[in-house]
Amino acid sequence: MKLSLLLASGALAAPLVAPVDQFSLPTQKGKGFLIVNVDRLSVRFPYGVEFSLGTPAQRFKGVFDTGSERLQMNGALDSRCQTDSDYVCLGGVYSPADSSTWSYDTNGTGTWGGEGAEGTDVLSLGFKRDECDFFQDDVVSIPGYGIYNSNDTAGWDSPIFGLSKILYPEEGYKNLPYWLKEQGIAKRQAYSLYSEAPIELDSAATKNVRTQCIFGAIDHSKYEGPLVKLPLVSETQYSVRIKTMSIDGEIQGSENARNLTLDTGVNDIRFLSNETSEWISQKYGTHTYNGTQWDVACDAEFDLNYEFDGGVSIPVNFKQFVQHNPNGVCNIGIEVGDNQTDTIAGASFISRAYVVYDNEYPFLHLAKRKYGYSKPDIEVIEGEIS
Repeated sequence: MKLSLLLASGALAAPLVAPVDQFSLPTQKGKGFLIVNVDRLSVRFPYGVEFSLGTPAQRFKGVFDTGSERLQMNGALDSRCQTDSDYVCLGGVYSPADSSTWSYDTNGTGTWGGEGAEGTDVLSLGFKRDECDFFQDDVVSIPGYGIYNSNDTAGWDSPIFGLSKILYPEEGYKNLPYWLKEQGIAKRQAYSLYSEAPIELDSAATKNVRTQCIFGAIDHSKYEGPLVKLPLVSETQYSVRIKTMSIDGEIQGSENARNLTLDTGVNDIRFLSNETSEWISQKYGTHTYNGTQWDVACDAEFDLNYEFDGGVSIPVNFKQFVQHNPNGVCNIGIEVGDNQTDTIAGASFISRAYVVYDNEYPFLHLAKRKYGYSKPDIEVIEGEIS
């Protein structure tokens, strides 16, 4: 399917700068769009974004999360972030008391537990490297950005930079896609995400793979084949319907018509049906079940091919999900879920795709990622993506 969009005046827009390394700047403004670099936060979180809060600025690196809608911070009183805690709070701890621009609204609860304060502060993306930094115009600053700050035991140990659709913006949780449109930096609450190479689960070889997000535009040079329009099947998540899933050309019927949720807050693929897991074990293992997992050969290597309406197929290498045990037995390292459980597709899937997330229309656009250098072909999103 050919993508048709209303173009911004001036037709195709080029990036403001064209460095040798396209991932060299934290942010780059264009005419009607903003490019943000998304680098690894940790093994668990391949997608991380640098930002600052407050006055004076406190710098952080948080999970670039398409699976939640708001900015959630670990506060200085969060029990997970104390020196005697078994947890390590990655990405920084926010102290509203040290910011003159923090404004308290009310007490609240986090998405994954804990008690804390809800309020607003100045959020900035990008930063001046020094006083002579001529890229400082690419810094984006948003006053009154909604924040939840945990003062208890949060269910997370890194800042969560939520990006999904805001159902009730009047409650104060206006996230980055919303604000970029409000400020006129982007014309729509839509953004596209692509990685420079596939990201493998817990792989040292891919730990430095970098990703870019374009808020307000699509770069047609970064995918191959059709960019298909898929209806969302959830009001709150980026979930679409799988048409078929196949392995070595054999369709796995129990995976067909299952929902698939694209969530950058996870690094793997979660949930295969028991039928598919057993089929894999029978073909690539000894057909042995230990009560929770099926076995598989330690050198098993094949693709899980996820196919969608419109002719897009995203192959995901299975080898990364082989769980090696001290006793020499290997198991399928993808959790078993019943046939009604949504498949959660994290970095292992998303890095192999070109994804356009839309917070204003109930659709997601998906294509197969094309790797390697390509001259940018950026189209600003103004109307509905067809």
